[in-house]
Amino acid sequence: MTHLFRPVDTPDAPISPSWRQWRGLLYVALARTLVLCGRVFFNPAVRKTAGALLLLVGLVVQVVLLFVVGYLIDLGINLMELWADLARKHLELTM
Repeated sequence: MTHLFRPVDTPDAPISPSWRQWRGLLYVALARTLVLCGRVFFNPAVRKTAGALLLLVGLVVQVVLLFVVGYLIDLGINLMELWADLARKHLELTM
């Protein structure tokens, strides 16, 4: 069955690599990256600095999330006020 929008492959066209080949390449790249990270983070000073940076990033993310929660609460309150105004207007029109 031929897909309507796929161009026809000619016999001399280069064959694209299969997912299995890409997966093997990704595994090798991931393994090398993990080995490099293991070498870098073996130093206690680097580990301590990375831990401090992660802690700082975590605190900044929590502060941003608190601001977002505040905005969402304010939005919810404004939405309830709008619903109350719309209900009042509806009652005025129907009575």
